[in-house]
Amino acid sequence: MEDTILQTNLEWLEDLLNNKLVHAKIYYYQEWDVYRLDVNSKMFGMFGKKEENIILTLKNDPLENDFLVKNVKGVVPGYYANKKHWITIYLNDTELDFDKIENLVLASYKSVVAKFNKKDKEIYAI
Repeated sequence: MEDTILQTNLEWLEDLLNNKLVHAKIYYYQEWDVYRLDVNSKMFGMFGKKEENIILTLKNDPLENDFLVKNVKGVVPGYYANKKHWITIYLNDTELDFDKIENLVLASYKSVVAKFNKKDKEIYAI
């Protein structure tokens, strides 16, 4: 069952990237046993399993992260990531709906692109 949930969420992420984040890539990163989401070789997310849970780790605004961690079931400080700038969402046990998760993925992408030089910001802007 977990593999079906993992595959369903992976397909959802792939569709999101293909349709809204055309410059983003998702690929299996064997060293960490996760799928890595990146843009221009910069990571903006990780997706995989932690024990029996399907998790998605994203970069986000520290104030929003703090709010989400304190107020939303299934959102915790970033797993194996900077706890201020990253959150982990337990996809099989969260109160967040897919629209909100999609917005968090888009915000994560944008936060990474915001650090690019002017030329690359233009290329990767959404």
